[in-house]
Amino acid sequence: RLPDLGAIKSVLEELVANYPSERRLWDMRDVIINQTQDELRSISQQASNTFSKPSRSAFVASDDLTYGVLRIFEVYSDQQYSPSVVRVFRSMDDAKTSLLGSISD
Repeated sequence: RLPDLGAIKSVLEELVANYPSERRLWDMRDVIINQTQDELRSISQQASNTFSKPSRSAFVASDDLTYGVLRIFEVYSDQQYSPSVVRVFRSMDDAKTSLLGSISD
């Protein structure tokens, strides 16, 4: 089952409320994301508002569709001028290495 826009936004709110952290690793290797560009823009805007403190998030995706959609999300996140850094990777090791970087990069 594909996550809908409401479910994704709910997860963002829950993360901030219950799991405060400056660094997040998202294992999306078993998830298929097929959101529209408007939905991705909306999610990135909410994430920018929700994660108001500097942070780093690394997403790992193995299939081409999810990887591509998350790369679009990464670009939208960069355009939000958010204090959060979002990066997308194909390997867990690269994602973990990314999380070791400075929060403000």
